[in-house]
This record gives sequence, C-alpha cells and structure tokens, in this order.
Amino acid sequence: MIGAGEPPRIAILLERDGLVVVDKPAGLRSTGDDLDDPDCAQGQLMVLLRRRRVWAVHQLDSDTSGVNLFVTQKALVDVWSRHLKADEGGKTYVALVHGLVTAPVRVEVPLGRARRADGREIPAVVRAGAVGAKDAVTLVEPVDHVATRDGGVSVVLARPLTGRTHQVRLHLAWLGHPLLGERLHRDPPSSALGRHALHAWRVDAGGASFIAPMPADLRALAAALGLRLP
Repeated sequence: MIGAGEPPRIAILLERDGLVVVDKPAGLRSTGDDLDDPDCAQGQLMVLLRRRRVWAVHQLDSDTSGVNLFVTQKALVDVWSRHLKADEGGKTYVALVHGLVTAPVRVEVPLGRARRADGREIPAVVRAGAVGAKDAVTLVEPVDHVATRDGGVSVVLARPLTGRTHQVRLHLAWLGHPLLGERLHRDPPSSALGRHALHAWRVDAGGASFIAPMPADLRALAAALGLRLP
C-alpha cells in the first residue's frame, strides 16, 4: 500500500530479453535527477529488479501515464530507439480534449522553444525557419465526442510521427483542442482534471505491441462526460 505523500507506483507489463515495459502512472517522472532518486519510474524499477542501473528508451511527461520502455543493458537503448523510429507512428496516445473533433487530421507544425512573459522558456509552436525550429508531425483520429454548453469534449487517438518535447500536447492545443487538464499550453489553464488527460496507450516497436490499460482517473472522467474510450 502507498502511504500518504509517497509517489505513485509503476507496474511492470513485460520483462523480456533486456527490455522492460512499464506502465507509468501520472505524477511520476520517467527519470530523476540522479540514480538515487526514488521519485521516478527509473528509480522504482531499479528497486523492483534489484539492479544498480536501468536505462530509459524514451521519456514521458510527469503527468502523462502509460507505456514507458526501459532496458537493462545500455547497448539496448540504441536498439529500441531504432525500433521506435523505424515503426513510424508506433506510439499511440489516448487524449481527452476540449471541443468537438469529428474528422481525422494530420498536423504538420514546427516546434521549438519560446520565452513566456515571466521569463520561463518552454516548448512551443514556432514559425518555420525560426532558430531551433524542428519539423513535427502528428496524426489525430477521432474516437468519440459529446456536445456540451461550452463547446463539447472529445476522445482522440494521437500518433506522433516525430518525437518532439510536448509534441502531442502542443499540436492538440494548436488545433484548438487542448487537453482536458492542460495547464501549460492553454490560456486560461484547464481545471478539468488534476493532471492533463493524456495516456500513452500503445507502443508498436520491434514487431511487438505493448499496451497499458486506461488508468482509473481517465476512465472515471470519460464515464462522467459520457465519452467512449478505445
């Protein structure tokens, strides 16, 4: 049982040939400030596996739940990174968003960094050719939507074809459909949930598929809104 103030716990979905597939809960970073940091998926995994070191193949935002790949040998980082790049669109996220999404859309908008009024530099949509701009492509597919008095809500699948920081969050916000619970990339911030409603549902890589079940908080939110999840 997790005590008061303790971080949420990971669940191991698969351990095979040096690959460890983790279901990372919201509120937990993929990796910490150092190897002794217990408040991250990497630190918890090292304890569970009784290993001095594991390596993250990719990162999830702290408030994004779902499939997170780790390996027990450093050389496997490159192997599984290549698998992820080879399987274009191999990451599928489930997102609950503001507004009505009724048709598939391909978002091709460059991403980089921008400075806010408070001086903080954050990931952002930028103009093509701007310093530090990187191409970014995301496929968005509607699953369900419900009209409401304030414009409606939708469930979508988001498949990033590139791997930029906050890519799915930024592209959905750029479309005019920010995540429920989005506090950084929505003005005003969304208070619909204690975290943003984004779940790394499925990863297809290396000829295999890894799925993390939808977490209880997003299932409850979808049910309350009358939305169907995939």
